[in-house]
Amino acid sequence: MGFISTGNLNENTARIYGDHYLLTADRAILADVNRIFSFLESPKHDIKFLTACKVMPVSPVSMRKNYIRLIDKEIKNAKKKRRRKSS
Repeated sequence: MGFISTGNLNENTARIYGDHYLLTADRAILADVNRIFSFLESPKHDIKFLTACKVMPVSPVSMRKNYIRLIDKEIKNAKKKRRRKSS
């Protein structure tokens, strides 16, 4: 089980913006989180170590490519007048 958050649970900033949280048992997500923290904790890892992340977009390795792919998908859907599928 893992807990992923975009924020720091600060009461003062909660009035300005909302944080997002995910409680998950998804092994692929947790493997990516573990890989990211291993990279941050150990300077021996090369940035290419993060290319093994399969689910989470990681900057600067795959985030841009992922977002461009998602934007292109939304453009195609808009041209076909399709609604966005929630994943």
